[in-house]
Amino acid sequence: MPDQLQFAPLQFPTRIPADYEPFVLADEPVWNPSVHLALAAPAESLSLSDLGYDSAELALAASPLGVTAPFQVFSPAGLEAVRTVCLALQANAMVGTDDRAPSYIPGAGYRSKFIHNLCHDATVLAHVSSLAGIKLAPHSMTDCQAYINYAPRDVSKAVDSWHIDSIAFDMVLMLSDPTKLVGGRLEFLKVSRQSASDLFGTTVDQLHLGYAVEVPQDQIASAQFSAAGTGVVQQGTHVVHRASRLETAGERITLVLGYIPLDQSGPDPTNVDYMSAWGHPGISAELARHAAWLSSQHLAALASQIDPDASAASAATALRAAVASVERVISALESSG
Repeated sequence: MPDQLQFAPLQFPTRIPADYEPFVLADEPVWNPSVHLALAAPAESLSLSDLGYDSAELALAASPLGVTAPFQVFSPAGLEAVRTVCLALQANAMVGTDDRAPSYIPGAGYRSKFIHNLCHDATVLAHVSSLAGIKLAPHSMTDCQAYINYAPRDVSKAVDSWHIDSIAFDMVLMLSDPTKLVGGRLEFLKVSRQSASDLFGTTVDQLHLGYAVEVPQDQIASAQFSAAGTGVVQQGTHVVHRASRLETAGERITLVLGYIPLDQSGPDPTNVDYMSAWGHPGISAELARHAAWLSSQHLAALASQIDPDASAASAATALRAAVASVERVISALESSG
């Protein structure tokens, strides 16, 4: 792994996408961490090693963390407040057309000041960073900072099928009473993503698409949520997971907060190629901001650290690496049409 590059977080955009403006909540609770939080530590965690990752794969991962056990996040007042927000947003949920989440709200941090402040709260950030073992920040793409997933009306569909995430880390917050659910479990495969892709007959770079298939029970672990207001933290680009099908209809709401490592010395795990086709409001500008943020800080590091005796070839290589994120996003945006 290269020397660490601790980047400064990207600031919230000065203006939200126009298509989100009609759906911004005008009347909602005001975030107050001293009232709304009751953070606790998880009893245990699964590491990537526990999930079958070898040393070569671990060297490329941002953190050794796989996924934590559930832990308390919200106080009773906090749970009531966040549920109020998520239920108010539900009427404008998007409907998925593939094997992924059938009913969801992207960009919830644009639509709700409460959710934005929750995602950016310093106490929450310190807690999830401690669990990940590295410093995390709200994801550089505001679209990815907060998602809300709702149960599908059609209970024959999984709440979300087997997949890996398009961003490195997230916290999945259970906002419905899990003791009243029949099915709808948050489940993880106890194998690496390479083994999962072999199991699904696909490749690692296609695992984000989602696979509505059944696998042997001895390869599955479940998050044992005991109550609403609890959550797990996972390295979602490496943990293959799903929300299983509900066996009977019922309310199931999860809020997913997305994070990015501030150490960007390794490869950027953000799946910009997939995101460029999402069609969410402002997604093209978000991708451009993400790439500009990464490359500007890589360029600043290069400017201060490049060997003064670097050859023409090595200097060119260093510059190309510094702007690789920009080139990658340009290619993704042009391909998306």
